[in-house]
Amino acid sequence: METDVKDGAGKHAVWNEKFCLSNIQQQCLAGKKLILEAYDKDPGSSDWLGSTNKVSFAPLIQNDEPVTQTLIMFDKDKKKSGDITIQT
Repeated sequence: METDVKDGAGKHAVWNEKFCLSNIQQQCLAGKKLILEAYDKDPGSSDWLGSTNKVSFAPLIQNDEPVTQTLIMFDKDKKKSGDITIQT
């Protein structure tokens, strides 16, 4: 899935977008993991800024209560490049 581009958002961009992930139970049973990636969108190209480590779906859907997590983004050198806070 892909978010909208936030032109001029700077280092502290806020998306507040919702996505519906389908077949989560099947993903859990298959041992699949969630990875989030960030890109800097430029005319004609997109530069990869970093990604999170793999996150298991299971803790995100354990009950009906919202789960909020802050995930660390890492660059190509495995250095911290930012944070993403998600709620499921």
